Amino acid sequence: MPRKKGHLGFYFRSISNCIDKYFNNELKTLGLTKSQLDVLAFLSRHQDEPIIQRDIENYFHISNPTVTGILNRLEQKGYIVRRQSEKDKRIHHIVCTFDAKKLQHLFCTTAQNMENLLTKDFSAEEKEQLRAMLERIRNNVIEEEKEETYDKNPVSSTKGV
Repeated sequence: MPRKKGHLGFYFRSISNCIDKYFNNELKTLGLTKSQLDVLAFLSRHQDEPIIQRDIENYFHISNPTVTGILNRLEQKGYIVRRQSEKDKRIHHIVCTFDAKKLQHLFCTTAQNMENLLTKDFSAEEKEQLRAMLERIRNNVIEEEKEETYDKNPVSSTKGV
């Protein structure tokens, strides 16, 4: 009996879960999760810029409470500090305290190992095609998010007019 094919969302979710599990296992010795490493890598790449929580929310497309939880745990572990802005006391800049070179090496090595596993037996052309298709899918989802946000904003929405 042929196996029934799942919808695309099933495959994306399943692959995402496997990637998270792989990273979490690799990061266990540092007491980090993949989500925390992602945020640290983002902070490391933007270390010369003033980063606030909203920047992280927007970049990763995750909610305020989720980012707050990640940042609280990173701060408790000593991987980040929050510094109050001198211009606006309500704003806190987030700074990575973890050694950026060590972090970059860890992230790149783990990510490359995962990418090698994901694309095992793919030709270089197939890898590029996959990358292009995934980028298109991501852009489609981001555009839809923007439209939904725009439609929900009563000031800018023209629905019902």
